[in-house]
Amino acid sequence: MYCDNYFTSVPLFEELLDNYIYACGTTRANRKGLPPFVAQGKLKNQGDVRQQQKGNLVATAWNDKRTVPLLTTNLDPTKNTTVQRKQKDGTICDVTCPEGIKNYTQNMNGVDRADQLCATYNIGIKASKW
Repeated sequence: MYCDNYFTSVPLFEELLDNYIYACGTTRANRKGLPPFVAQGKLKNQGDVRQQQKGNLVATAWNDKRTVPLLTTNLDPTKNTTVQRKQKDGTICDVTCPEGIKNYTQNMNGVDRADQLCATYNIGIKASKW
């Protein structure tokens, strides 16, 4: 199961794992129960990674243009992959990335795109009485 930062929390993921449901999602840095390095968010270079594991729950902080905190129970924390990023001078370079970040991006893309499209239409128009 993949979810965004509104739903992702340590107690929820532990409860899901107890029910044999594996999950992955970005989280907010100020959530209770996260390791201190996630809240600090002081990774300097693009591609820097910090991870901490508690049982099957892995907290990851990865620095892209800003720090991306991630909680996951469905992936191996030792596996890394690369993603392509465009630099300021226009060149494209490969940046080391945890496998969880890449899988989250691939699986959440449809939900994020649907939210983006819904936001362009004003559904809640206030009606006035004649």
